[in-house]
Amino acid sequence: MNRLSDVLREVAQSYQRGLRDALRPRLAFSSLLVAVVAAALLLVVFIIWHAPIRQWSGYWVAWGLAWLGTTPGSMWVAALTWLLIISFYLLGVMLLMQIMLELWLMPRIQSVCLRRHPALLERRHYASIRQGLLDGVRTFLTWAVGGLVCLLVPVIGGLLLLALSSYLAVRSLVNDSLDGLASDAQIRTLIRTSRPEMLVLGLLIALTAVVPLLGLLVPVLAGASTCHLMMGRLERLTPTASVADSRG
Repeated sequence: MNRLSDVLREVAQSYQRGLRDALRPRLAFSSLLVAVVAAALLLVVFIIWHAPIRQWSGYWVAWGLAWLGTTPGSMWVAALTWLLIISFYLLGVMLLMQIMLELWLMPRIQSVCLRRHPALLERRHYASIRQGLLDGVRTFLTWAVGGLVCLLVPVIGGLLLLALSSYLAVRSLVNDSLDGLASDAQIRTLIRTSRPEMLVLGLLIALTAVVPLLGLLVPVLAGASTCHLMMGRLERLTPTASVADSRG
C-alpha cells in the first residue's frame, strides 16, 4: 500500500510540473503544431484508405463477437466497427505525435525541465548511441508484438492495448529525457525500478488526451512529465547504482 501511494504521489508531482511547463507559450505552441499536423496527416491516410480500414475493422469486430458466441445484428457490427476505427485513428495520431516529439521537441523540453533540477547539470554522463538505438528497437518490437497479442483478446483487448501503448509512450521517452545526464547503467537501473510509475503516468497522459483543448498539450506534457519523473528519480539514485555505473 505504501508503494502504491508513493507511486501515485511521485506521478502526480511529475504530471503537475509537466503541465506547468507545457503551458509555457513557446512549448504550448509547439505542442499545438505537433498535434494538428499529426491529426491532419492521419486523417488524410484514413480518408484515402477508408475502404480497407473499414473492411478489416468489420472483420475483426465480427470475429470477436462470434468468439463470444453471440450473433449480433448488422447495427451492432457497424457501431462497434466505427468505434474501432476511431480508436485506431486516435492511436495512430498518438503514435505519430510520439515520433515527432522524440525527433524534434525533446531537446527543448529537456532544457526547460532542467531548470527545476540544477544539480543534474553538475554531473554530466553520456549514454551510448548504440544503447539508445537498441532501446528504441526493443520498445517498437514490444509494442508491435504486444499490440498484436492484445488485439487477439476479445472485449478487453482494446483496454490492454491502451495500457501497453500508454506505458511504452513514456518508456520510449526515457532515453531522451536523460540524454547527457545519465550513463547506460543508470538508465537501465531507472527503467527497471520505474515501471509502475511509467505505467501510471502513461495512463494519466492518455486520459488527458481526450480532454478538449488540454489534449492539444499532450506532446509537450508527455515529454515534460517524463523528464521530471526520471530526473527526480535520477537525483535520488542510490550510491550503489552510481558505483555499479562507474565499474560498468
